[in-house]
Amino acid sequence: MATRKSSAEGGNGTPDPSPRKPKTAMRLLDPEQIRREVAPLANLLPSQSAREAEIMPPRRKLRPELSELRTRANFAEAIRGIWTEAEDNFIAIGRYMNHAKSVLNHGEFMGMIETDLPFRYSTANRLMKVAAALDAGALPADQLPPSYATIYELLTLSESERRQAVEEGIVRPDMQRKDVTEFRRRMRRAAEDRALSLETERVRLLKRIDEIDRQLAAIRTERNGAA
Repeated sequence: MATRKSSAEGGNGTPDPSPRKPKTAMRLLDPEQIRREVAPLANLLPSQSAREAEIMPPRRKLRPELSELRTRANFAEAIRGIWTEAEDNFIAIGRYMNHAKSVLNHGEFMGMIETDLPFRYSTANRLMKVAAALDAGALPADQLPPSYATIYELLTLSESERRQAVEEGIVRPDMQRKDVTEFRRRMRRAAEDRALSLETERVRLLKRIDEIDRQLAAIRTERNGAA
């Protein structure tokens, strides 16, 4: 009995392959269209200025247990680490203070210092000035000592004196407050010596001018008498 061939089979008894979908032409990306579509998303990202204005929180490190310290080097390393951590926290406090001053009204800000904080306004003022100077790049951060008090002493110098201190190598990570004091004394003494030298030269020139005036007057008198 003859078997009816399936309509899906060809004349040679093999199944016909499934029909293939036509290939979709690759669409080229339009750079202008990409920019138009991406531009609104850029507004959702934080700006560079906003990232720079972020106040870094105080540093907190894991401190070694007392039982772990055995040698002089161990103790020195631990104490140096805690000291640096404390100084870094002082800088962070100054940044918080500057930000608080820009957010709170004057009375509220001063009231916070007087009643809510464990230090006086003089200390707060120094911390704020140091933090502001570092953030403004007024001092080379990579050459500064880890002491806000020493950095504040640097800020008491004039701008030209600070530049000279950097050039002479006075500003360095291991500097102390006495280095700033000695540098200031030397600079002021040099300025006083220079001022004294200029004043002496001024007096000499004034005397010379008087002498020239007398000679000119004598020449005019002689000339008038001859006429």
